[in-house]
Amino acid sequence: MALWDSENTIGSFAQTDKIDHRCPRCGTNVYHDEILDKLVCRHCGGAFDKDTRELSYSFELRDNEDPGLPEKKLREYMCKTCGTAVVTHETTSPDHCAFCGGEDLNKQELTRQFRPDAYIPFKISREEAIQSFKEFAAGKKEVPKSFNTEATLSKVTGIFVPFWLIDTDNHLKIKAGATRINGENEGKRFDIEVEHDYKLTGIPFDGGKGVDDTLMEAIEPYDYNELKPFDPICLKDYLAERFDIKPLDMTERIIKRLYKYSNQAPSYICKDYQDIDVKKNDSSVNDIRQRYVLLPMWYLTYEYEGIKYSFAVNGQTGEVDGEMPVAKERGKRKQRIVKLLMAAPFILLLLWMLSIVIFHRDELFNTFEFIRKYGFFILLLLAYPFFYCGTRMWYHPEEAKELRRGVKERITEGLDNLPDVADKVIANAGNTALERQMDDAPDIGTYMDKTNNTQPRITEMQLTAKTYVDSKRDAR
Repeated sequence: MALWDSENTIGSFAQTDKIDHRCPRCGTNVYHDEILDKLVCRHCGGAFDKDTRELSYSFELRDNEDPGLPEKKLREYMCKTCGTAVVTHETTSPDHCAFCGGEDLNKQELTRQFRPDAYIPFKISREEAIQSFKEFAAGKKEVPKSFNTEATLSKVTGIFVPFWLIDTDNHLKIKAGATRINGENEGKRFDIEVEHDYKLTGIPFDGGKGVDDTLMEAIEPYDYNELKPFDPICLKDYLAERFDIKPLDMTERIIKRLYKYSNQAPSYICKDYQDIDVKKNDSSVNDIRQRYVLLPMWYLTYEYEGIKYSFAVNGQTGEVDGEMPVAKERGKRKQRIVKLLMAAPFILLLLWMLSIVIFHRDELFNTFEFIRKYGFFILLLLAYPFFYCGTRMWYHPEEAKELRRGVKERITEGLDNLPDVADKVIANAGNTALERQMDDAPDIGTYMDKTNNTQPRITEMQLTAKTYVDSKRDAR
């Protein structure tokens, strides 16, 4: 059964917690997940067909058991300020929380297993990461002086961030309009039906809450070809954040990404067609597998005037990003300099006019000659206050903020009478992180398994137009 309907939209994401059946594998109560359209067991992770009760696929539930021998040299630290838990080697002793800067850490033995499948080693050293932070700050304006101090940069911490790499088996079934690019009907537009089985490998999903998803995406991508089997020794001198989100908790994100990719798949699969416009999508997911991996990152939390700012360096590639605060004292000093520079011409012009009054008083009695000789400068003297007031927005941040707020209000005034669909988009504008994540994700070609040599089943239904332009005009 398809996970999305024929209108190219995903069905309701709301999960129904009503108990429908017992799990065929473990006997625990299961619920119907409307996103997956499956009966799901949170105890064993099984996803079952709601009609046949057969196992469709399984979400692996990780690190639930008590720790064992492989973890005997690992220790866990819990931050009492933000509640974040990290795992590290017994020889590593953090003195502060990398995520909030708190210094009240509770050291304890592992409370549950910590056995990721793989990790990417650090390639960027701590010294290189600090240099990257300095260069990043050097490119910003009005950076607080306290940022480039030893006290701040000494808090740069190497962290392994938990990620889930999702592998899926998918069945493509779509109806679309497409233009033939070779053969007897080259250049003509057809309605086609396409069916094909394909695999996607290594679609990444952030499993931790300690690092903002926006910041993580800013320093991506990682090269997953360098993944190595997990070895606890890799945590020596580094911390590893525990995952907070399991694949079973983010079915919406996974299915939404897969749906996006099912619409992109025809462009990679249908080699004899171009300008493919999907009209009906009945694709489905036949299996979902996951790998739990750790990705390296250098992380710094910096507090300025009560607000915390986060910065990150990709521990594999060196990519750096973050949000830099603006130092008020440096901004005020700049304002004073700008004010002086802008006032200087006015002061010089005024002094010059006074010198004329004092030393060339006789010319003042010849009005016409005075205006002819000095009229241009008199106009400058009169016009300067208007120019000065009009340009204050350039250096006065509060007034500039008010100006931007006024522009925003004028723009949004015209949104009241938009159609219902646009109203819904605006209403959901607050939840932009997930939408942006889906939009910015690499296309399907990044994850498609290239080893599949089977040919797609493509059926030409009917000729709809002579060219792609004709089909677009007909649609209008």
